[in-house]
Amino acid sequence: MTPRSRPERHERAVANTLGWAQEAAAEEAFSDALEWLHLVELVDGALTPRWERTQASWRVLAAQQR
Repeated sequence: MTPRSRPERHERAVANTLGWAQEAAAEEAFSDALEWLHLVELVDGALTPRWERTQASWRVLAAQQR
């Protein structure tokens, strides 16, 4: 197994985190999903437009659960 470069590890970490966000949302744990997205924002600086739209819809769904 070859060691991954820092950018490859970063991309993998972001992909894993987005996957965990999707898993949380699939379980209707929208607050948790939003926290995963927040982590991506912290390490990556910004979400893609697609993920920003997803984030907005999850915020609405999380608010409805309160």
